[in-house]
Amino acid sequence: MLKVFKKNREFYYGMKLGNKLKFLFVFFVFMPLIITGSIIIFSTISNNRADERRKMKNVTEAIKNTIIGEFDYPSSVAQSINKNDYLERFLSEQYETPYDYYVAYKSITSKSILGNNIGMDNARIMIYADNETILNGGEFFQLAPVKMSSWYNVLAKQKSGTCIMFYFDTSKVPYVTPKRKILYMMKLNEKFYSGCERVLKIEIDYQSFVSKMQNLAEDYGIYILCDNKIVFSTTDGNDTTLNYGTFDKKMEDDVEYTASFENYGANFKICIMKKKGMNLAGFLKIIPLIIFFIVIDIILPFFVLSRLERSIVRRINVIEQSFSKVDDEELHKIETIEGSDEIAGLMKNYNKMVDRTNALIQTVYKDKLNEQQMDIARQNAELLALHSQINPHFLFNALESIRMHSILKKEYETADMVECLAIMQRNNTNWGNDMVHIRDEAEFVKAYLELQKYRFGNRLSYEVDIDEECKDVIIPKLTVVTFVENACIHGIEKKSNPGWIFVRAYLEKTDVVIEVEDTGIGMNEEETEAMRVLMLHSSMDNLKNNKHVGIMNACLRLRMMNENVKIRVESEEKTGTMIEIRIPNESLES
Repeated sequence: MLKVFKKNREFYYGMKLGNKLKFLFVFFVFMPLIITGSIIIFSTISNNRADERRKMKNVTEAIKNTIIGEFDYPSSVAQSINKNDYLERFLSEQYETPYDYYVAYKSITSKSILGNNIGMDNARIMIYADNETILNGGEFFQLAPVKMSSWYNVLAKQKSGTCIMFYFDTSKVPYVTPKRKILYMMKLNEKFYSGCERVLKIEIDYQSFVSKMQNLAEDYGIYILCDNKIVFSTTDGNDTTLNYGTFDKKMEDDVEYTASFENYGANFKICIMKKKGMNLAGFLKIIPLIIFFIVIDIILPFFVLSRLERSIVRRINVIEQSFSKVDDEELHKIETIEGSDEIAGLMKNYNKMVDRTNALIQTVYKDKLNEQQMDIARQNAELLALHSQINPHFLFNALESIRMHSILKKEYETADMVECLAIMQRNNTNWGNDMVHIRDEAEFVKAYLELQKYRFGNRLSYEVDIDEECKDVIIPKLTVVTFVENACIHGIEKKSNPGWIFVRAYLEKTDVVIEVEDTGIGMNEEETEAMRVLMLHSSMDNLKNNKHVGIMNACLRLRMMNENVKIRVESEEKTGTMIEIRIPNESLES
């Protein structure tokens, strides 16, 4: 015994640490998990099969209850007819002439249940009596001609006097195609027989029965048998012009679940067939579970094992990655230091070096940061200067329009003009945010142009067209209206004939394009080129010494928003001028 223990000890002591870990995981982690997972998977498959059978049982119960309910109402109608004394006397009476029968027929239909709506859609009531004085028609027929029929023979053999029959009518009636029927039959007044023999037959619409069964079948292959005839199938089409089929031995082998019951003397059997690929479907359902156990039983144990083996390498990689961040101009400390061995000591010394190096970097770049802050402050000051410069410029032109209108027209329309002026004034004075959506800028443009129409009258027409995709694009405030104002003052005002101003905004590939076009006096080539140079070289210094304050202001603010903005001017003398602003779409905020 001691020798055995000694050999085992030598075996374990001689095994490398990595192999010991693998041995531990295989026998104490991997194997138990495999066994447990197999048990759970088997249990899951069994539960799925049980759930499927419960579902089949529920379907068959629903079909059974529907079939029973299908004949409950015809049965109650038949019982009412069977207890009708007027009907019994009508069928037993011997009529001397057809007229006497007709008078009695009209009377019985008004007094009995047959004269009212009995609530049986797609059903026909037929009453047969062994009375030769009855005329065939309506609901009443002579019994003698049908005594040789199959349905009568079935009813005659029933001791209960009531039966159900799925019947295929092959009678040679002209222009009538043979078809499937469902019959509910009853011998009338059999227990208290008096007079002639009477039989009730209710024909129930077969297609209505099929529709109800199809609604309950779900996705199963179902056969419903009545006295060994296939009266319904989810696979064979249920053609009403074909006779009922039979359920053969081969089909019985494919049955997964059955339920049988008896109703009014008819033996019903519901068969649910095996689904094709049912086993595969069950397997597919548990694939996620299998994958889960593969991860738990195989991947996770080896993952843990590899982490134990490579703990040293991983910590060395952490140090290497920290050194690789030197290119970011700032070293980052190792946040988590694990262990207390030599590698942990190396990590602690690295953090001390990072603290000293970062302090040196902060000292060297301090002046650079201060310089950047000064540049930002200067740009903000320039932007505020632009704001203060453009506000009185627009306010003056608006007030001038009101003054000119009052002098020339001598009309009291100042209220409308003041309303437009108020819109402009609100936008002029609200500099809390220098940026505005194009849709808001367009409303300001409309207010300005509407104000100018009071000044120019019929000489000015305008159109503002903003694509839906551009309405939420953000641009500097009062940039578009600056070019619109320029078009009014320098284009339309100097033209004696009526003129148009068009403002458009649309997407073109990756750019947002804003166009301001007028049909004013235009410019010659020399003036156009001077305007191009003015827009291209707009700056704070040029702005202070130039008469085109508004145009340069707008160009400068657009380029402050995005240095890649392109502004193009095209003009033709006596024809008009167009300003195109092209803004790269990826640089905008929406």
